Amino acid sequence: MNEFDINTNTWYIDGFAFSEDGGLNLEDMDWLCDVSQETMTTEEYVITGFESLQEAFENIEPDTDEQQDARDWC
Repeated sequence: MNEFDINTNTWYIDGFAFSEDGGLNLEDMDWLCDVSQETMTTEEYVITGFESLQEAFENIEPDTDEQQDARDWC
């Protein structure tokens, strides 16, 4: 997903797939980073229906650490 807290005009998700399952080895999960242009979709899946929330992220100026933390966690 794009960084929706700073890109408030359009929220989207890029799709991708892995050529094979690298397995569940908690000590070595680096295969999850093996995403390339060849395995990604060419079109973005645009998320709609959250325009009021997008506007809130565009207009909010956190003035406390707690508000900034909440924004970061979102």
